[in-house]
Order: sequence, then C-alpha cells, then structure tokens
Amino acid sequence: MADGATRKASETTIARFAAEAVDDHESLMLGTGEIVHKILPFLSDRSNLALLMQDIGMAQPAQRFLHCELVLTGGQLEQGATAMTGPDAEASVTRRSVDLCFLEASGLDRDGNLLCTDPAVARVFEAARRAATRTIVVAYQPQLNERDGEVFANVAEIDALLIDDGIDPPTMELMPRKGLQLYRRESGILEFRKSTN
Repeated sequence: MADGATRKASETTIARFAAEAVDDHESLMLGTGEIVHKILPFLSDRSNLALLMQDIGMAQPAQRFLHCELVLTGGQLEQGATAMTGPDAEASVTRRSVDLCFLEASGLDRDGNLLCTDPAVARVFEAARRAATRTIVVAYQPQLNERDGEVFANVAEIDALLIDDGIDPPTMELMPRKGLQLYRRESGILEFRKSTN
C-alpha cells in the first residue's frame, strides 16, 4: 500500500487533471470524497461556475477558493457524515441541469462497475450521473474485483476515468472494450476518456 505522502501527491495530481475538464460558465456537481475535495483549489481561475455540492465539508473550502454560485443538495446527514443523502439529495440533483459531475469510486469490478462503499451515497451518485451531461470519475487504488460496495455507474456510462496506475492488466484491458481509451499516462496517473469516434 502506498504511504500517506505518495497517496496525497497522487490524489492531488488526479484532482488537477480532473479540473482541466472544467470550462468557464459550467454547472458542476461535486460528489463526496478526498480527491473530489482536492479539485476545488484547481477551479479558482474559472469564472461563473455554478456548483452543486453533496458534501457540507466542501462548502467552506469552496467559498474560500471560488467566487461562484454555490448550492448544497440538501438531504439527510447521517451521524458523523458530511455527505448529504436520501430522497431529497437525489431529487435535488435530478432537478438541476448539470454540465459535468465529479464522482469518486472506492472500487471497480471485473465488469467495469464503479463502486461506492455507502449505498445511500451511491444512489445520489447515480442520480447525478444520469442528470449530468458529462461525468468524470476519480479513484485512487480502488478495490479491484470486489463487489464490496454499491454500483453507481459502469465505465461504459462515463466520459472519463482518472485513476492511479496501480490497476492490473485485466482492468486495463477492460477499458477499451467499454469505450474508454487511454489518453494520458503521467506521474503515475492514467486518464481514460470516452473515444470520440
């Protein structure tokens, strides 16, 4: 397993690459997760963004780094959690027009299903993916081949996957079959993007 410093550096690089996909005047939905949280500072030079956030822990950093419209999904807050979930959160995501959503996966199985450890969070993620024009999923050392968690998307249903290069050959080979091509390999990070042909 990677040490803390390596992990932080990789997560930050993934976040920086993810942020490159954001243009001015876009409406974004940010799910919950360490890497998604790290995307915020990289958006500080964009103008007129509209942010929909599921994680109350990200609201203050967002206010600090960004001057933009900021909306929280609303919903239930379980004890000790910072991510809002439940029917209200799901409905709030569905009601908005979202150009791009950022979601974080904790696992990836052999069929290309992206997993999230919390079923309630997974339901909000799935609603966000359905509502968004584009979806980018980020992950660092996701559990492979484990159905440990809830499926919120398949790699065939997303526009890009940013992940560390610790993934195994079968997972690498899965991507092109699901319509994602390796686009960039840099500082230990792989970026797969939906083929545009």
